[in-house]
Amino acid sequence: MADLTRKIASFLMGDILGRGLAFITSVYLARTLGAEGFGLITIALSFLGYVAFFGDFGLHHIGIRETAKLKEKQGFNTTEIFIARIILGFLAFGIGFTIIPFLKFSDVQVQLIKGFIYALGAYAFLLEWYFQQWL
Repeated sequence: MADLTRKIASFLMGDILGRGLAFITSVYLARTLGAEGFGLITIALSFLGYVAFFGDFGLHHIGIRETAKLKEKQGFNTTEIFIARIILGFLAFGIGFTIIPFLKFSDVQVQLIKGFIYALGAYAFLLEWYFQQWL
C-alpha cells in the first residue's frame, strides 16, 4: 500500500508542479508580450490544438489500451497504431497548411500559426502512449 501511496503522491506533485509552471509561464508571457502578443499566441495554440485533434483521432488512447492488453488479445499492434498516427499527423499538417490562407488572419498571425503547426510533425512521432502501460 505504501508503494501505491508513493506513486499517487509523485503523480500529484508532478501535476501540481507542471500546472504551477504553466501558470507562471502564462503570466510571464502575458506581461512580456502584452495583450495583443499573448492573444496571438493563444490563437496559434488553439489552431494547433484543433489540427492536433485531427492528427490523432484518439489513437493515443487506443495505443495505451492495446499495449496494455495481452499480445493474443490485441486488436492492433503497436506498429499499426504508430504508422496510423504518422499518416494522420502529416495529413492534418498538410490540411492545416492548406486551410490557413483561406482564413482572415494577418500576415503575422499566419506566420505564427504555421510555426506552431510544425510541432504536429513531432507530435506524430511521439511514443508516450507506448510507455503509459507501465505506470
